[in-house]
Amino acid sequence: MSIHPIEFRYGTKEMKAIWEEDFRLRCLFRVEAALSMAEEELGMIPNGAAAEIAAAAEKTRPERAKEIEESR
Repeated sequence: MSIHPIEFRYGTKEMKAIWEEDFRLRCLFRVEAALSMAEEELGMIPNGAAAEIAAAAEKTRPERAKEIEESR
């Protein structure tokens, strides 16, 4: 039986880390920060807001995001 290269049970430690929920959420935070930078350049949000959003994205814990999602 062949094993799929991203099969979690048999993957390497590094490969497993890519597919973990915390990593996915941290990537989403980075996407939101990048989006805010583009929106700031276009004048859609106030100057300086993108830096605040990026700082918040870096310090937000994935666990906190999960808590918020579960409470809705």
